[in-house]
Amino acid sequence: MKTAILILMLAFIFSANACAQGPTENYDFVHDLTTCLFRLQLAALDTIEDAEDEVVLRNLYNQLPNLLQAKTYMKKWLENENNAIKATAMDMYIDISNIENGARGLIDKLKAPNPEEVSQIADHAKNMTDAWNRIFQSSGLAVWVIAEPADSEDPKGKIPFIISKEGRQELIKYIDKMFSDEFAEYQDLMNRKKGALIEEFKLSAPVWSALHLRELLSKETYEEARVLDYLPGED
Repeated sequence: MKTAILILMLAFIFSANACAQGPTENYDFVHDLTTCLFRLQLAALDTIEDAEDEVVLRNLYNQLPNLLQAKTYMKKWLENENNAIKATAMDMYIDISNIENGARGLIDKLKAPNPEEVSQIADHAKNMTDAWNRIFQSSGLAVWVIAEPADSEDPKGKIPFIISKEGRQELIKYIDKMFSDEFAEYQDLMNRKKGALIEEFKLSAPVWSALHLRELLSKETYEEARVLDYLPGED
């Protein structure tokens, strides 16, 4: 997965990737996607994993404002004429809505716990986890907003970017600014892993997504895109 996901995404042809208003619109969408991911990361900080019920309830309430904010950054693009933008926004919007619905369902159940509804609580928690996991895949669809589809299954040379080099550099700076703390933590964990101090580590889906988005913007050639060592999972 680490070494293959980006090049496979670039090689797969996404049909009818029309850009009605040109690269500026593409830039604006990726900027909004970054802000959306940042809001999701703020929500993810209020974790409900391995927490007591009262802490879970408090953190679920804390998640909701950031989830709602994250949705607004995608909702504005749902009717866009650019198919790549619309598809990415739609998938992200659905995933965030599923996280929100799961959070609200858990809140309702935890506010008035019923032993007979334990399975329903587990279902809500699972739905939230599944939706969080899909964020990485959904945000990755932005590859079609950033670059044109490849013309073969084994492309070579320069990637046909839609967004200008200057625009991509500005977006990278924005991603680095929004995720500065998370990227510093990631680098520390990577150094510890390389030093055999730890075997594996976890990061939230929004952070993995931001790292992925940064890579999509920074690789100039298909050959560079084949060498990815930051993604979650095994080779």
